Amino acid sequence: MLPYQAIPFNDDDADTILEGWAIQGFVEQKPGVSYEEALLEAKSQRMAFLDSFVNLFREENARRRAGNEGILMPRKVHRDALKELKALQGELAEIDAELLGEPAKQVLQKQVIEDVAAKELLGFGISPAVAPLMPDGLPLTDTGV
Repeated sequence: MLPYQAIPFNDDDADTILEGWAIQGFVEQKPGVSYEEALLEAKSQRMAFLDSFVNLFREENARRRAGNEGILMPRKVHRDALKELKALQGELAEIDAELLGEPAKQVLQKQVIEDVAAKELLGFGISPAVAPLMPDGLPLTDTGV
């Protein structure tokens, strides 16, 4: 099945599919609901699923780091999910910002500040993952220690 496409099913098949896959963004286009409205609902559900999927992966790695078990490397399914999640977040943020007004637009569309130090280190072939500027566990403020 192609993503974000309407596909007709008979009632028995539709019930089975919705029971098993609704959490991932499959929705039923009910009578009186336009295709665009059903698609928006499906995208919202899909975004929630992807957000949960990516966060579960991150939480598992945080748990493993805390237990000194080593981290799991992301697989293609994780990278694809993150890519799709970012695309959906951008698309839905525009719609939601329009609904919520100008203050929401400013919050949802924050300016990205370039990390000059990280960029300079990348010029030397040192990535922030290898040599973080702020190591894990270090307080963000000066404690006088």
